[in-house]
This record gives sequence, structure tokens and C-alpha cells, in this order.
Amino acid sequence: MIITRNTTVKEILEEAPHAVAVFAKYGVDVPISCDEGVHGCALEECESMCRIDDLDGLIVDLQKFFDSNTKGKS
Repeated sequence: MIITRNTTVKEILEEAPHAVAVFAKYGVDVPISCDEGVHGCALEECESMCRIDDLDGLIVDLQKFFDSNTKGKS
């Protein structure tokens, strides 16, 4: 999966529920801070709603998370 500013929280969590740990690193407790309505929003739309201070850093770390968790899987 390629993570961009247009990737939704829902897409990320459907693909890898454990990615909530990456969000937590950026101060976003997805299960508590983001209601279901936010899950359908693109990451760039969530930036202000979820008070993400470093969206670019979050995207980089989410991509690293996905890359490391899909190595060797086909």
C-alpha cells in the first residue's frame, strides 16, 4: 500500500489495524480521538480534525510501517 495525503484512515486501518500505533506516536489516539466520520477522510483532511502536528512525518512512518510489514508477503 502506498500512503499519500489522500489515503483515508479507514483504508489504512482496514489494511493494517495495528497501524494505530503509528498514529499514537504522533499523539493521535485513533479509537478515541477519531470518530467513524473521520475514518473516511483523507489524511490531509484529518490533519486539523485530529490535531496532527507533523502530517508529512506521519505519512513517512506509516509508509515505513507498511513496507516493513509486507516484506516477504506476496
